Order: sequence, then C-alpha cells, then structure tokens
Amino acid sequence: MQAIFKMQIGQSAKPAIPSDISSEAQDFLTKTFDLDHTARPSAGELLQHPWVSMKKPAGIASKNVASKSIPTIEVST
Repeated sequence: MQAIFKMQIGQSAKPAIPSDISSEAQDFLTKTFDLDHTARPSAGELLQHPWVSMKKPAGIASKNVASKSIPTIEVST
C-alpha cells in the first residue's frame, strides 16, 4: 500500500523489488508493478502465478490466517 502513495501521476518510477525474497516473489512483484496496463497481468492471471499458488511447507502459516480452510476462486480465462 505504501508504494501507491509514493507514486505520483505522470511519474514512471516503480517501487524497488527487494533482493532478499525468492525469485518467484520478485517475478510476481515485477509483473504486478508493470506500469503498462496492457502488459500487466490481470488479477485472475496473477492468482495463477507460481508464487501465489505454490504450497507452503507444513507448519508455516500466517498468524493472521484462521486455521479453517480458505475457499478458492476459480477464474476462467
């Protein structure tokens, strides 16, 4: 969210991609921050990105996520 406030209308700067995250996460952010809206993937396409859909190792969970199963959204393309 903070990146949105740093970008100004007419400015072409992208937020910096952290170097200490996985290559899949870097690719996801690079695609998400593409300034060309015609080249930027849709939300449905981003949901299919390997970083979003990859399975987390057992025992790793966010403290903010309930232990109940999370419903999935099917996206037709």
